Amino acid sequence: MIVDMEELAATTGIYDTELLKTFVGDFFKICSKDLERIVVSMKKGDNKAVVHHTHNIYGAAYRLALKEIREAAATLGKAAANMETEKYDKLYGELVEVFNTGSEEYKKIA
Repeated sequence: MIVDMEELAATTGIYDTELLKTFVGDFFKICSKDLERIVVSMKKGDNKAVVHHTHNIYGAAYRLALKEIREAAATLGKAAANMETEKYDKLYGELVEVFNTGSEEYKKIA
């Protein structure tokens, strides 16, 4: 996912690696709150909120070229938009897994 900041800089077009480190760190900090809100929304049966929070993660991951996180958020968001609640647990688990993996990889190179 995140090999090194120089590669990520080339992928994102954000060549100031110190600034990029800040952006990526903020992404994991802020979007972890969206992950928490997704669980609450799923329990409430609020598909619209699940879509909203997954879209927040998707958009930020897209800008930072965090492909695996972006794809996992998109998949859960599509399931929510289509009211496929039976898929929630599996897809949410996948999103959390790639999110946590990305966060750990970031900590190693930041």
